[in-house]
Amino acid sequence: MKQPAEATQFNEDDQTNYVYFLTQLGHVIYVGQTMSLRNRISHHRRRRQMAFDGVFFIVCSEEDVMGVETKWINELKPLYNVIKEVSLNKPI
Repeated sequence: MKQPAEATQFNEDDQTNYVYFLTQLGHVIYVGQTMSLRNRISHHRRRRQMAFDGVFFIVCSEEDVMGVETKWINELKPLYNVIKEVSLNKPI
């Protein structure tokens, strides 16, 4: 099947850090981080603890991934995340 022009092939690099967003009906229900996006999403699907219909992600550096994840959890307050405390000593 031919893909639309705007579609791109997802090639996961083992050394890439991701912050990912699981969505249900257009609302973010979970924010997480991983170095293996395909495996982590498959894990969520197998566990079936959260019903989600979409996945979005941001590629991050190793130094930034925790701060980016924390920022989005605190901003979006997803249903399945615990709000993380932001250290005043570390910029996000």
